[in-house]
Amino acid sequence: MILDFLDHLETERGNSVRTRNARWAAIHSFMRYAAVRDPASLPITQRVLAIPAKRFNRPVLGYLSRDQIAAILGTPDERTWNGRRDAVLLATAYNTGARVSELTMLRVLTRSGIGDRRDRAVTVATQACPSLAASTSPAHTETLHSDAPAAVGHRPVL
Repeated sequence: MILDFLDHLETERGNSVRTRNARWAAIHSFMRYAAVRDPASLPITQRVLAIPAKRFNRPVLGYLSRDQIAAILGTPDERTWNGRRDAVLLATAYNTGARVSELTMLRVLTRSGIGDRRDRAVTVATQACPSLAASTSPAHTETLHSDAPAAVGHRPVL
């Protein structure tokens, strides 16, 4: 019955092998729980626990070449405020390896992170320094408090 359900997921519902294996893992976990809680069900739970996960090919992850990275970094129109913001965010993401969630949490002024394990110090490449300095210049930060986002969706009101 369990095998029929797992086959149904793939054939009739069109789920991928990964989705099938996620359902299999939930069933597998429940059967381990049932085996401990109800020893009388041991013959059934052992048969279900013997069902293996289905194997699948993992896609090969590729990397961008230097030319492709240069093309991406050169895409934003730096004549506009949004373009400069996007250029700084892309350069910072590339140079630091920061996650998008970390980039969205960047703040204009940093606090001393002594003893705070949530802060992360990163080295920024020399090419990105002028862009970062220009985007956080005193003209931009005078009206922003220390917890203001470094990158927002629109131009800050001065």
